[in-house]
Amino acid sequence: MMGKFLEKGRKALLLAVLLLVSAVLAFVPAAFADGADASVELELPQGFGSAKAAELFPYHGGFLLAVKDGKTSCVLYLEEDGATITQTHLDFSYDSAVLQGSDLYLSESDFDYVTEQGHVFLHKLSLNGDTARHETILLQKAYFSGQNTFCVDGAGRIYALSMPTSNRLTILDSDGSPLREIRTERGGYHAVFLSPDGF
Repeated sequence: MMGKFLEKGRKALLLAVLLLVSAVLAFVPAAFADGADASVELELPQGFGSAKAAELFPYHGGFLLAVKDGKTSCVLYLEEDGATITQTHLDFSYDSAVLQGSDLYLSESDFDYVTEQGHVFLHKLSLNGDTARHETILLQKAYFSGQNTFCVDGAGRIYALSMPTSNRLTILDSDGSPLREIRTERGGYHAVFLSPDGF
């Protein structure tokens, strides 16, 4: 029975979206029929596989939904009622998603355990109306993967917890070049967050 469920990727995604919508409704009462319980069926790009994870962000009176299937990613910009305004299909599976202002950042990491060298690419989607501009930023001298391992402030500076050396917080400029490092001798960092004013 579980095998049949996993084979139906779109149904699995719909379940994930319904759960996410329920969670968002707890924090955004105006969403989807003025806070009433509602479900919305969303169409994903042709060829998109079974959803592995999804993140939902309130955005300009609507929502941004980032979804990955293990090989590719998809970002949907939705109206408040769930109607799709635009969708962007990307040829990588993101690790983490962070929304800063009108920009959605999706991280893509690659680590070679033989050479112990890794790279992180941040894919920045700048939304303007019904179009999305895609920019790729290579983070120099930084590697991370997973949730809550980077933040972006209002000026575009990137704060990344470096892995596997987790005792280092790297601060990078908006183009990915290093600005400074903050190290700790008291073990490793586990997460990084920004205050509401961006510091």
